[in-house]
Amino acid sequence: NKKQTRYLCICSMGKNRSPMAVEILYSLAKLKGIEIYAESYGIDNPQHYMTSSKVEYFDYVLVMDVLKQWEVESSCEISEDRIINLDVPDKYDLKIPKERKNLRRILRRRLEKLIGWLFIIITNI
Repeated sequence: NKKQTRYLCICSMGKNRSPMAVEILYSLAKLKGIEIYAESYGIDNPQHYMTSSKVEYFDYVLVMDVLKQWEVESSCEISEDRIINLDVPDKYDLKIPKERKNLRRILRRRLEKLIGWLFIIITNI
C-alpha cells in the first residue's frame, strides 16, 4: 500500500490558478490510477496564514510563479526538492472564457509533466 502524495498549490489569493491546478491534479491522478491529496492556498489572502507546519504536511508545494516561490522559501523551512515552480503568471481573467481555457491548457501541460515524473518515482519506491 503506497503512501498518498500530498500537494499544496499556491497562488496569490487562492481563487484562480491554484484551485484550477488542484482540479487538474485530481483529474490527472485519476487517469494514472494514483491517489493524491491536493489543496489550494492563497499566500496573499488575508484569510490564509502561511506556517511551516502547514507546508510540512505536504510532500510537494507547487507555486505558480517565482514571487510565490520566494515568499514560501522566505517564510517557511522547506527543502528545494519539495517546492516546484509551475511558472504560471497571474494574468488570466477567468471571467473571459478564452483566458480560462488558456490557463487550463497551460496548467494541464505543466502538471502532466509533473505527474508523469512523480508517477515514475512513486511506482519505483
